Amino acid sequence: MYEELCARANGLDIDGNPVDTPGVPTAAQMDEVDSVRQALTRPLGKETIGVQMRQADGTYVRRQVKLDATMQAFVKRSEKKRAELEGLQQELDQVCDEIDALMESEMNDEDGSVKRADEELQAELAAIKQNVQTYKDRTLAELKQAQKEDKAASTEANRKIQEFMKALQ
Repeated sequence: MYEELCARANGLDIDGNPVDTPGVPTAAQMDEVDSVRQALTRPLGKETIGVQMRQADGTYVRRQVKLDATMQAFVKRSEKKRAELEGLQQELDQVCDEIDALMESEMNDEDGSVKRADEELQAELAAIKQNVQTYKDRTLAELKQAQKEDKAASTEANRKIQEFMKALQ
């Protein structure tokens, strides 16, 4: 009995196995918590993830990749793209500078080309306006002539109908 009491005081049963005590974790539970703790404290770069990649023929392949290697590849690609973007930005700045220079030279109109082009444009616009007015005048005259002919034909038709009606009486 004394041995049983001593075993119970140490959390063991008569056979020496741990006794399930409410609120007190067992050794197996402690081992499980320790394995979870180790998994959670593992460096993120050493983690592996499943990635689905599309191949050239359109099929997909699933691979396990380490985050560290993936992040290094991403950083390398992003640095390359950043360099490309900086080069493109420099080219864009040069083009903008050239456009600004051309606009300024055209605004100054040192050789009078803008003034000549404006005069040519105004002359063409005046010719177009004249053609439109001529077309309007001609169309209006044709419409008036058609109205006169229609009125004359209508008057003639009315006279013939009246004569016919008189003849019937």
